[in-house]
Amino acid sequence: MKIKITIVLLIISSSFASAYDLLPLNNSYWTNEEFLKSFTASYGVNSKIEPNIDSNEKELFDQLVPLIKSDINSAIQELEYNITENSSAPLDFILGNLYFEIGNFTDAETAYLKAIKKFPNFRRAHNLLGKLHVRNNNLPEAIPYILKTIELGGAGSSIFGLLGYCYMNSEKYDSALTAYQQALLFDPANIDWRTGKIQCLLILEKWDEVISITNEFLNDYPDNKNMWTIQANAYLGKNQFLDAASNYEVLSRMGNVSPDILFQLGDIYVNENLLDLAYEKYLEAINSGLTIPVSNLLRVIDILVSRLKFNEASNYISKVREMHSSTLSNNEELKILNLEAQIAQSQNDLNKSVEILNRILERDPLNGEALLSLAKYYWEQKNDFERAKFYFEAAIKLDDYRYDALLNYAQMLVANKKFENAINQLDLALKIKKTENVARYLEAVERVASANQN
Repeated sequence: MKIKITIVLLIISSSFASAYDLLPLNNSYWTNEEFLKSFTASYGVNSKIEPNIDSNEKELFDQLVPLIKSDINSAIQELEYNITENSSAPLDFILGNLYFEIGNFTDAETAYLKAIKKFPNFRRAHNLLGKLHVRNNNLPEAIPYILKTIELGGAGSSIFGLLGYCYMNSEKYDSALTAYQQALLFDPANIDWRTGKIQCLLILEKWDEVISITNEFLNDYPDNKNMWTIQANAYLGKNQFLDAASNYEVLSRMGNVSPDILFQLGDIYVNENLLDLAYEKYLEAINSGLTIPVSNLLRVIDILVSRLKFNEASNYISKVREMHSSTLSNNEELKILNLEAQIAQSQNDLNKSVEILNRILERDPLNGEALLSLAKYYWEQKNDFERAKFYFEAAIKLDDYRYDALLNYAQMLVANKKFENAINQLDLALKIKKTENVARYLEAVERVASANQN
């Protein structure tokens, strides 16, 4: 049984709110001399990206500053009263900032849009409108405003990093990679941008680059669990399973490792036929005390049964019943019963196996696994062809089990020298799935049938 090793893509969560300073205006900002000068135009303003205000609006602004500090809602009302279609864009911009501060993001967006309508190249309005959309998780809507900010000369580490974040979460990974690379030109040591770049490379399956960059990252931050996991994923992408296992072992020694990692490590060891190590990791996951989906546990039991590790499989079944006795669904309970029947049969406890299979069919008369198992039992163990035929024909009616049932039924018919009927069953099987082995088997049965006729 070949285990499929899964590459888990981790979206690295960074502190974007703080990194991007979504709202660079607050009450303390209104005491900042540089900010006040920028709005009253008392020093050289870049007229291409910053609109001017006239003398009357300067007087209004001077009156607003102390009001904003003491009563922001009154300041908003004063601004709303004074803003007209002919007033300057900075007033709408200030109003947008005040709305943002009190959490009224809808009106903040409207105010920024009015500012841009009055002065299309208002860089700070584009910048904050883009960040507002990020704040509201409207990432595709944020991108045009961020790009406009860059076009207007607002290039820098923060703005390119924000662009990379938007592109990555919009699944535009090539563009995100380019943006993160630009951000790193301005701030090569920024962990967020390095992490974003690595994430893009991982998604784009540029495995060698991921491994190289994560090596550099881990030299600086050897305790970063996300990087160990990302590098392990890159090794999996290159089918270097034991290298990936080495990373997972490092994570395991670091402590507090998730059951998912331990299950992944167990799967790798199964692939490499290191079953004792696999069993150890699966058991460690179960004993971690953390909640583990039943589907993961059942998958492990399936693996152990397929590898003839029946005692270990029984141990896991006991663990599953202990951990999830009150929460098992009917399908999960039936799956466990089927596995217990397989284990009992493999240990030559046929009476127990049949008793379990009959319990399954009492609860689910159309359970394909149980029907097939009982059919094989009555054919192989009891030579009771009529009862075996009954169960085979019941399984044949089930889409998911029809192919296997047809093949097994045909084999029983050949053993019972009912060649013509066997040929019919094999023909039906080949219509479902054509395989060279079954085709050759059909030819052999036809030759025997022809010889018997002669």
